[in-house]
Amino acid sequence: MKEHLVNLLLEEYKQHCLFDELQSKRIGLMDICVNNLDIVIDIIGFPRDNTTDYDFTGGMKDEKKKTVDDDLFCRDWLMDKHYEMFSTLSNQQKVCVTDKGLQIASGADNDTVRTKLLEYIEWLYLEYEQFKSR
Repeated sequence: MKEHLVNLLLEEYKQHCLFDELQSKRIGLMDICVNNLDIVIDIIGFPRDNTTDYDFTGGMKDEKKKTVDDDLFCRDWLMDKHYEMFSTLSNQQKVCVTDKGLQIASGADNDTVRTKLLEYIEWLYLEYEQFKSR
C-alpha cells in the first residue's frame, strides 16, 4: 500500500517541479495541478479539512459558519511538512517532459525522491496513530 502512496506523491512531486520551472519562466500552470496529497491523506484515514466551515473572526458572527468545536480538523501540519520536503527536493531537481511522462532529469534521482516520500508517508501513519489515540 505504501508503495502506491509513494507513487501518487511522486507524480505530484514531478508535476510540482515542472510547474515551478515553468513559473520561473512566467508560465503559470499551478491552477491545474493535481492534488494527490489530499488523496493520500484521505486513504490513510485523516478527516477532511473542514476549516472553511468555521467562523474564526471572533466578534463578527457569520450565521452560515459554525463556532469552533471538537469536530474542527485542520490539515495544515500535514501539508506544511509535505511542502517543506517538496521545497528541499525541488531545489535539486529538473523535471522534463518525455514520451513516457514527466521524468526527473538531474539532481536527486527517483530513488532518493521515493525514499523521502516514503519517509513522509511513514510520518503520516505515525501522526494518524497519534491522532486516533486522542
